[in-house]
Amino acid sequence: MEFKYLSYAMDPKLHQRMKEHCTKHRITIRQFITALIADALRKAKNATDNNTRQ
Repeated sequence: MEFKYLSYAMDPKLHQRMKEHCTKHRITIRQFITALIADALRKAKNATDNNTRQ
């Protein structure tokens, strides 16, 4: 899914907060969403690694 359509699927208040966050940190919405996805993947990988070691 293209990023520009994601805002239509979001809660308006959440979308506003995301835009304010991006403005404050001087990043694009695309960079913000990419970072969110990367963080979620990293957490999932860490959880999987932790389960494997036990």
